[in-house]
Formats: sequence, structure tokens, C-alpha cells
Amino acid sequence: MDTPATNEMLKAAMRKAIETGLIPSYSHLDGYLRSWESLALVVQAAVDATPIVEPPPNCSNKCCRGLPLSNFCSK
Repeated sequence: MDTPATNEMLKAAMRKAIETGLIPSYSHLDGYLRSWESLALVVQAAVDATPIVEPPPNCSNKCCRGLPLSNFCSK
């Protein structure tokens, strides 16, 4: 677990889970907190499973180094 899931990731995941009906929008506080904790585990597992790769050799953008492939810029 080198890269922890950020609060922004968890907030986005929780919003999408409520939006899609996975989590009820009007749940009790204890249910919401359990959902948040469960969702945090799911998001962390996704972060952990994302392979870290080096950018292509022709990439001149140094900020890409060590990021997941999906984060590479289109430059």
C-alpha cells in the first residue's frame, strides 16, 4: 500500500455510489460510516492494483514519472 487513497478519491467514489443507487442517499449515520469505510477499502484495493509503469521514452513530461499509465498526459 504505497499510495493511499485520498479523501478526494473517496468523496468521488461515495458520490458516484450514491448517484448510481449502490448506497442509499438517505441512510442513517452508522450506515453511511460503514459504507464510507467499505468504499475506502474498495478504492484502496483499486489503487493498489493499478500498475505503476514508466512513461514512454519519448515523453518529455517529467511529472509523469512513476504514475499509473492512466495518468499520462497526451503530450
